[in-house]
Amino acid sequence: MPKVPPEPGSHDTLQQSHGQTRANQAAKQLLTSEELMKILKESMETAEHARDYLNKQGYTLKDVQGDRATLSHTLLLLAHHTPSNILLKGVRAVATILEQETIVKMADMVIANVMAQLNPIFELMDNAALIS
Repeated sequence: MPKVPPEPGSHDTLQQSHGQTRANQAAKQLLTSEELMKILKESMETAEHARDYLNKQGYTLKDVQGDRATLSHTLLLLAHHTPSNILLKGVRAVATILEQETIVKMADMVIANVMAQLNPIFELMDNAALIS
């Protein structure tokens, strides 16, 4: 008996297209270390430009309680004392800085997870070296 293709929009069709999409995305998401370093460098440069912009506009405070407090105070200053033509740029600058901080924190988490996976392997290698 010939196999009937699934109807468009059915559960089987959605699963097939979803699986193919995920496989294609996984292949496209693999980046080389050079590409990752380039992305990190661009992100850091963009965040630095954002900090410089806020400094030049006079909307940054001394970092007394950590960067979060400073950025929240910066947003308050922007909201209450900034002309509308600068407000959008200032909020974007703060968002850029927060995005860069998030990237760094995520990278730290990935490194910690990789090291947690590698530590047992290192211990096995050390034990094998001691036995030899």
